[in-house]
Amino acid sequence: MPIRKPFILGLFNMSEEFKSIITCDLDGKLETYSEGAEKLFGYTQEEVIGKVRVSDFSDGQIVLGHVVGWLNEAVKNGAWEGDTVFLHKDGHEIPCHIKITPTKGKDGEHIGYCGVTSPLEDKTADQVRPQISLMTKIFTWLVIMRLPFLTATIVPILVGAAVADLYFTANGIIQSVDWGWLGLTLLGGSLLHIGTNTANDYFDHTSGTDEANYNYMVPFSGGSRSIQMG
Repeated sequence: MPIRKPFILGLFNMSEEFKSIITCDLDGKLETYSEGAEKLFGYTQEEVIGKVRVSDFSDGQIVLGHVVGWLNEAVKNGAWEGDTVFLHKDGHEIPCHIKITPTKGKDGEHIGYCGVTSPLEDKTADQVRPQISLMTKIFTWLVIMRLPFLTATIVPILVGAAVADLYFTANGIIQSVDWGWLGLTLLGGSLLHIGTNTANDYFDHTSGTDEANYNYMVPFSGGSRSIQMG
């Protein structure tokens, strides 16, 4: 059964010590953060509410490979719960059990999620870490390097090669595009594109630009967000 906001606020006063209760909007932006969450993750309310996303508490590949599925299952079935690994403010891993429930507004509309998390004292991070598939690892690099945007480099090169070949043919020039040089041009253009994008994304991450803008990462267009997510 979806949780409504007034009930969530009541839980903050009743929650067990060291149990984390966090709510976020549909984009993962933190809206409420209990005292138990402060103890578990090491951040204060002032540091995170309205400033970070729930994805900041998890390894980037866990976010890309599992979190979307967990949220979808929570919406479909009313809740999802299981074990996973979260990250403390100081960087160490925390084995935890979490229950995710969709939250509803006054009119019953889906407005976000509530996560109730407890640390697992009897398990290690390696025992509860979600498996990362090969496809997730590949997708991680697609996102980090924004490879689909290579079309902006590759297509003009291929069009240029095609036009050159047509020009040679139309003017009776016994010459065609050299496939070796075309391959080197494609490789060089692609490496330049990836390098420039990654350097720009790294600057956005280190300069504080990402901290000032906490909008959720969009697949393929948020390279710096992927760096930020690990």
